[in-house]
This record gives sequence, structure tokens and C-alpha cells, in this order.
Amino acid sequence: PSADSTYTVDVINPDGCEYLGLGITIRVNPSRPAPEIYSISADTQICPGSSVTLTVQGNAQHYQWSDGRTGSSITVSPGVNTQYTVTATNGQCSEGSAQASVSVDILPMPPAPIIVGTGSSTLSFCDADSIILTSSNHADSILWSTGATTQSITVVDPGVYSVRFVNQFNCSNSASVTVTDPPVPYITGKSTVCEGESTTLSVNNGAFYNWSTGATT
Repeated sequence: PSADSTYTVDVINPDGCEYLGLGITIRVNPSRPAPEIYSISADTQICPGSSVTLTVQGNAQHYQWSDGRTGSSITVSPGVNTQYTVTATNGQCSEGSAQASVSVDILPMPPAPIIVGTGSSTLSFCDADSIILTSSNHADSILWSTGATTQSITVVDPGVYSVRFVNQFNCSNSASVTVTDPPVPYITGKSTVCEGESTTLSVNNGAFYNWSTGATT
């Protein structure tokens, strides 16, 4: 029907019982125009591991995305170049639907930095007052945790030092090293004994020993 209509029927069942004037009214909802999608706003190029929010600009009542989610906006974090499609509808009695797609591309990431220390073979201040940390150089810019932007830095304090590479696409990669103070050796054993009594002294945190008695254990 093109308008609300009521339909009636008289029914006689096999036992001869009559049901007169059974009726039902059919309601006719007006048709709705097909929706429109004007655009999908998003940053379509992202760095690895980043996310982006896709937002539909349109006049639809419902949006269904190709990954199964619904709504006018979704946040995605693809690991590879991925195309997302959204279907717009105006619900029941819609005269049609609309679709639009957007591709999110993954930008190149710079290689991870390699940090080499010079001045100490163990990255410890045992045999040096300062240590030079040098990063490999395969990026458009370098930024150390100290704020330096040079390929090498000189450090005089223990701690964790990191360097971050940033390429032309503003994607970054980082690495870090730990510079330590050497462990302080200490002697354990009884410091007071009776006359004629002996005691055993031990020292920790060492690799080689030279006691005042001449012992090397």
C-alpha cells in the first residue's frame, strides 16, 4: 500500500466456527532519501605503531565499517597498508546507501640506533673519568636524552642514556645503554677476636685480589 491501510477477513474453521471481521492495519512509513558521505577526515599516513582516527562527514543515520565497527568515527592502528570502507544508511525505508573508502599507509621507520662506548670497555667509570657514547648515524636527526643532537656525547655520571633517530617522515626509533659506577668491594668477617683466635676475612665484588698479607684469594 502507498498509505496506511486496514485489511479484514472473515474466517470459518474446519469445525464450522466463524471469526468475522479479523483485521490488521498496515502502517506505511515514508521513504527516506539515500544518505551522502561528503568525506572521511584522517591523517592517511602514519608511523609504525601509531594510530589514527577516521571520521566520516555525512548525513546518514548509521555507519558500518569494513572491520565490523559502527559509528561515525573509529580509531585504527594497522600494521600494514590497509583500506577501510564505510557504508552509510538511513535505516528502514532508505532509498539506498552510500560508500566511501580511505587507505591508511605505513611510513618507513628509521633503523634502530647502535650505541658504542669508548674510554671504557665495560661502560663503567672504573677505568675512566668520562665515557664517549657514539651513535650510528642513519637518520635525518639525532636526539640524545641529554638534549644533545650530535652523533657523540661525553658522559661523566652513571645512568641510562638513550638516543632517538627521527627520519624525514617524523618517524622515530631509539636505543639506550646503561653507564655504571663499579661495585664497591667490602670486607666481611669478625673484626674482634680473642688472643690466639683466628678469623676468616672475605671480600666481595672483585675479580682479582691482593691482600696486605700477600694472599691473592
